[in-house]
Amino acid sequence: MNKGKNKLRLWDRNFTIITLGTIISAIGGVALNFALNIVIYNETNSTILTGIYSAITAIPQIILPVFAAPYIDRLPRKKLIVLLDYLLGIIYISFGIYLFTISFNYYAYVVLGMLSSIIGSVYGLTYNSLFPDLIPEGCAQKGYSVSVLIYPSIAAVFTPIAAFVYQRWGIEIIFVIEGILLFIAATFEVFIKYKERNRVNRSFNFKEYVNDIKEGFVYLRKEKGIFFIYLYMTFASFASEGISLLLIPFFQTHAIYTTTNYSLLLSAETFGRMIGGLLHYMFKIPENKRYTIASKVYIIYEILDGVLMFLAYPLMIVIRFILGFLGVNSANIRESSVQNYIPREKRARVNSFFQIMAFGGILSAKLIAGALGEFMNYKFGGLIFGTVGFIAAVLCIFKHDKEIKVIYNKNL
Repeated sequence: MNKGKNKLRLWDRNFTIITLGTIISAIGGVALNFALNIVIYNETNSTILTGIYSAITAIPQIILPVFAAPYIDRLPRKKLIVLLDYLLGIIYISFGIYLFTISFNYYAYVVLGMLSSIIGSVYGLTYNSLFPDLIPEGCAQKGYSVSVLIYPSIAAVFTPIAAFVYQRWGIEIIFVIEGILLFIAATFEVFIKYKERNRVNRSFNFKEYVNDIKEGFVYLRKEKGIFFIYLYMTFASFASEGISLLLIPFFQTHAIYTTTNYSLLLSAETFGRMIGGLLHYMFKIPENKRYTIASKVYIIYEILDGVLMFLAYPLMIVIRFILGFLGVNSANIRESSVQNYIPREKRARVNSFFQIMAFGGILSAKLIAGALGEFMNYKFGGLIFGTVGFIAAVLCIFKHDKEIKVIYNKNL
């Protein structure tokens, strides 16, 4: 009986709409991200140019959040995510049509990547700030279980489809499809009924704006547990991104493996996330076990990810499934704990600093992985990145367990 009530409480109007909108946009997003990673390397045949492209397009995600966050904490967030979805939809459709008329142009992709990154960084900050308020009270764990389940579910199904579409018709049609899907998602989001609470709606004041930015920084200095969680995630993002980038040339230059093998590997991971997310949705983790589970997962994840390319393909599939299963559970624990710990009125500002830290790690990984791929065996490059992630987990998570347990071990 209680289970039925919880289900009704979670799936109210707002949560249902934001989930449907996210699913729709994720379908095209998964296909587009997969195809972009492949097309840049295939057309340039260079890991360093692929890394530079990825790094350049990540720059707005490092710089913008800290400056955009004070605005987001004042603006109507629902209207902002709707506007940004429509805008990005127009850009993707236009670029897809443009690609039908020209051959590959590296610089055109860089410009498109920059525009997409600028919009995406603001959108992500806004979405992450609004989403917790759209989850009915008392349903945080289940709400985030659904959220982290969306991408893996979509990716498990649509990554192989994206590989087929890309090989058959090219990336142009994928851009157009994603643009249309973004229009549909934005139309769904228009119908969210949410009234902003405790929002400040005043004219711009530069001094106040600077104080807002400082407030996010001061909060992180004060809350050591949040800081070390964010610091570990920065290095974890560094390690994961470096390995992910090296996997592309590893498969594209392999004597036996193909793009299809690469897409199936990604599907195995996302299928693991889907299963893990379902279990997290169905079963509530005891509050006194949340830190223990998450911290052990971090260690196991970094070890398995680091040795991945040394294994035979069937074992790679198994390992990627395990990584997806473990990763989604630790992500759910982290997100539900951290976002509910941070005060609502500070979320965007604090999250902006995390985005800067995480994307700083990602940008560094893209450049370093691109450089390593030019002269080092891809397998050993992956091992280096995995080792960095492992060391970060020990120094950040295990060494500061008292501060982090206060955040993780809560009944949500």
